[in-house]
Amino acid sequence: MSQTVEAIGVYPFEGSVEPCHVVELVVHGADGDFPIFDFTQERPGLPQTKWRMPHCAKIMDATGTKVLADAAGTCDQIDLWLGDVRLAFYFHHLDPSLPFRTPFGEVALPPVAPLPERLRGLEYVEDFRG
Repeated sequence: MSQTVEAIGVYPFEGSVEPCHVVELVVHGADGDFPIFDFTQERPGLPQTKWRMPHCAKIMDATGTKVLADAAGTCDQIDLWLGDVRLAFYFHHLDPSLPFRTPFGEVALPPVAPLPERLRGLEYVEDFRG
């Protein structure tokens, strides 16, 4: 089965010194861990090594109400990476009008909406490195 990505929501986040959004999406049909840092957005005029990547990525339950695990460091927990995998992460300098790249192809982002109450408990770590 091939994997597809569904963008659930894009929400502004005010807890950062840089412009930041929470991105929520589902990878449908996942068959094992995939590279979180391949979720990105082209930054015209910059080499790909300078494009932004997810910050503080979390694997969520199917309803998006509970954090199951930090995405970083869960490669050995294969059950988290099978089937429909819901993710939520912070993304700096996002341009919601541009396509969002994933390991499974580009996805259009929905319009920016207010951060849902169910995601208000996500932890943002300023100097996160993974």
